[in-house]
Amino acid sequence: MPRTITFILLLLPIIFHAQNFKVISSTSLRIQPDSKSKVILRVQAGNQGKVLDRQKWWTKVNFRGYKGYIKTANLKFFPTENPTVSPNHSKPTFEKNENTNPAKKPFEENIDIHKDREIIKGLNTEIDNLKSEKALLSEELNNTKKELELKNKKLLSTELDKKLVENELEITREKLELSGLQNAETLQDIDSQENEKPSTEHSFFRKMLDVSAGIAVLVEDNYQEVANGFNMEVKYALSSSKGFGFEGGLNFINLSELNKFTPFINPFLGISYGRYDSNIAFSVAPRVYLFTNPFLSLEDETEITLTTTKVTPSVMFGFGTNLRFKLNKKLALTLIGSYMRGAVKLKETGTKSGESFTNNTKNNLSIFGAGLGISFKL
Repeated sequence: MPRTITFILLLLPIIFHAQNFKVISSTSLRIQPDSKSKVILRVQAGNQGKVLDRQKWWTKVNFRGYKGYIKTANLKFFPTENPTVSPNHSKPTFEKNENTNPAKKPFEENIDIHKDREIIKGLNTEIDNLKSEKALLSEELNNTKKELELKNKKLLSTELDKKLVENELEITREKLELSGLQNAETLQDIDSQENEKPSTEHSFFRKMLDVSAGIAVLVEDNYQEVANGFNMEVKYALSSSKGFGFEGGLNFINLSELNKFTPFINPFLGISYGRYDSNIAFSVAPRVYLFTNPFLSLEDETEITLTTTKVTPSVMFGFGTNLRFKLNKKLALTLIGSYMRGAVKLKETGTKSGESFTNNTKNNLSIFGAGLGISFKL
């Protein structure tokens, strides 16, 4: 009877077509037959295990006691080695040899004890780190509790101080009520101090509109006068009680050499500083000008050329000054002075000997202006 049972056990792998596998390329053992499912552990090339269910793309296996799925393309299959059945029916004998035990050999090959120890060692390290973090968090929690207790004590102390102050105020009120006339005089003094406000009125205007006219002189770098003309300026000015402010407006220059009115229109912006604490005031302001004349067109015609010259808008820098004499609550007489410097850009277009051409020139120019005007309070 025992020999019959042994024979049946040896034939079981053949009956169920049992197979083993060998990993031919490092891969992962996963919970489900899906590349996105959770990884149980990594499987290295050369590892072996038992096949549970073989499919086209995934194979269910038993590896080191774990059941999961490995891609079929990474496995090599071979049948399980069966022990040979002795021809005679005598009871099989086994030699006791600790080094060669056929029952333990496959199990020992499938278990990587060194790797399992490394995994356990890593888990122990993570547990120690978590314990350290827990200790730190507990310490921070205790410190926070202590800080809250201190704040509560301070809050209670503040409330007590507040009550003491209220009691002192009540006592002071009672004393003031008993003081009679002295109390009334004190209240009057307090009311007068609250009602007093520093005077912010000044003898000069803070918002004004200036309109002025005068002369203008244009000079090149060699201090040679280029042209002169009529200068006019319209400006809005706003200043603070400390003397700082800003101004903006338009500056007009018409050259006396021109036969028609074609003014240079120069809008400007500036930051001003001045004194306004008397009936005579002055201010000075750095300015930025946009020098342009959209109406000027100079034509020159000879036997071989026909050209037209126009002014290209350019940025100039300078400053403006004002000296004001107050006439009444609404008007003031104003003396102005201005200066601007920059490059005047000219664009010449036309034909020369029957061929068209364009020529751009640039001349550095200084423009001085002076005039007389009226300031209106706004």
